[in-house]
Amino acid sequence: SSTVTIATGPAIGSASTITASPNSLQVATPGNTSTLTVQLIDSGGNSLSAAEYAAFGPYGVTMSTSGVAGDVGVVTNNSDGTFTATFSGGTVTGSVTVSGSMTVGSGGSGTAGSLVSETITMTPGDPAALAMATQPAAGSGGYSGQPLDTQPVINVVDAYGNVVDSDSVTSVA
Repeated sequence: SSTVTIATGPAIGSASTITASPNSLQVATPGNTSTLTVQLIDSGGNSLSAAEYAAFGPYGVTMSTSGVAGDVGVVTNNSDGTFTATFSGGTVTGSVTVSGSMTVGSGGSGTAGSLVSETITMTPGDPAALAMATQPAAGSGGYSGQPLDTQPVINVVDAYGNVVDSDSVTSVA
């Protein structure tokens, strides 16, 4: 019988991935950060290890965000086929796309390119206030005791004005 050895090749930017842990954060909560990890991947879908990074590198990685507010901190090269950074969320709900690119350093081999992006969801903060979404209005012949033509709509919002979709704690008297 013979032994088959599968070797990892040089990194391919378009195959390499960004992951966020966690990938959902509450807006402006103290410590609302997520660890971003880039895993360099070869053309066969294999993750590069420290040995392969040493053999085929060096590589560089940059990351940026689009969508609702948030920032990517300093990107650290772990020299083991991974890069890490910290994402800090903002005060607006919605989706943040973290994208990036990989470069091949002098003497390295591989294919530079855009990384597979990651999405982080920013959710509302804790309920903080009531906000009038639709002002009530009487009709043209409206007078005391008659139903309003336009009924009021009131939302529960967090400290930044984001609508809180569900709230089992707040009571209104």
